[in-house]
Amino acid sequence: MTIGAQDRAETFGSVREGEFFPNQAGKIAEERWEEIPLHFSTARVDAYQIMPDHMHGIISLDSANTHSINNRDSNTTAAAPSLSTIIQAFKSASTRAIHEAGMLPGKPVWQRSFYDHIIRNDRSYVNIVHYIASNPQRWRGFGRPFYARFR
Repeated sequence: MTIGAQDRAETFGSVREGEFFPNQAGKIAEERWEEIPLHFSTARVDAYQIMPDHMHGIISLDSANTHSINNRDSNTTAAAPSLSTIIQAFKSASTRAIHEAGMLPGKPVWQRSFYDHIIRNDRSYVNIVHYIASNPQRWRGFGRPFYARFR
């Protein structure tokens, strides 16, 4: 999936000589991203890359599993959360932490939606992991990542 920063602002750091250097907001986003499995037992984070104005990441969902919700009267079972629920929680938690750190007070950090793609086979997985890992090397230094030139 890909999540953009609000208004494509370079919120999370900078790229120099093909390497991403996160600022405090970028470090917070990375911490919250890595915490996803702590909050969603059916989710596993895989390759990811935070960039100045967006991030890419792979989340694996074990949708066959369910988790128990302890209720005072009974134990009930709930379906695993959707990708949308997980991304919304990540965006909320990272935005709250960024605001609490004194950055972007009261302003949105992320764009409202996100782009997702289902990885259907090993070849696609390898290509996407390579794309994510090499994203900083494709950064052109003129304020937009490589993919933005084609939109």
